[in-house]
Amino acid sequence: MTKRKETDKVSNFSVMKSPDGKESILDCLLSSGNNDKIDIVEFIIYRYKQIDLKNNKKALLIYAYSKRSYDDKITSFLENLKNERTDLLNVMTSKELPKIAIKE
Repeated sequence: MTKRKETDKVSNFSVMKSPDGKESILDCLLSSGNNDKIDIVEFIIYRYKQIDLKNNKKALLIYAYSKRSYDDKITSFLENLKNERTDLLNVMTSKELPKIAIKE
């Protein structure tokens, strides 16, 4: 993500850890375009949690949220995101993660 900031004018991110240190949240904003014109902006929240499997194996559970905007709607998208971001992060951090089972 740090490297991307060199070429993506919109790119920004933060990483947070849960109080118990068992989960991480990546909150980022990315864009894509050509010739200095941005065509797509995407806001993403990834919630990562390491889970234990059978036989002392581990897996990574990723719970994700993504929201995009295109072309002439990007400016209003970014303006709205200023107000929505905190609420979206609160929802993602407070949601109970789905129970999963991996069959071998």
